[in-house]
Amino acid sequence: MPTEPPALLPGRSAGQLFNRSLVVAAGIVVAVLASVELLESVGSTLAGVAAPALGLIGFAAIMLTQRKVGARKLEELEQGYTTLTLQFGGFWLGEPRRWPGFWHRMPWDYSGVWVLDGSTGAVISEPSPDSDPPGFYPSPNRHGALELWTGVVWSGVYRKPT
Repeated sequence: MPTEPPALLPGRSAGQLFNRSLVVAAGIVVAVLASVELLESVGSTLAGVAAPALGLIGFAAIMLTQRKVGARKLEELEQGYTTLTLQFGGFWLGEPRRWPGFWHRMPWDYSGVWVLDGSTGAVISEPSPDSDPPGFYPSPNRHGALELWTGVVWSGVYRKPT
């Protein structure tokens, strides 16, 4: 395990992308609600059709921004650090697993990886040598595949070995 923290990857960090995605999601929700309200205020019969359609388009746009966050988070983990710490949840569609005791959400533990500030690279916490860091490891659930270990559970998110 390196005794010095890794340098931040170039570009936006996972933490920065996550914060940006929250602003984008809020903007999408406001835009969808405003559009439906506008259609209703002008008496358009499209309002009933537009609301679910715009809602689905907005949801898809939000999910796309979250996928970018997840991809960047995996890139950071491959470099031995993260700038985004979630206690629960994920950005990927994996196998439909449930984790009782965790409100059925995927739990995370970052004690085995460097946690860095996404803007400055300053160390927030150092890795413990007693913990396996989150990342892809040979899967105990699917022969010949790598599976994302969250530091707590096997996620059901798979990748082919390279």
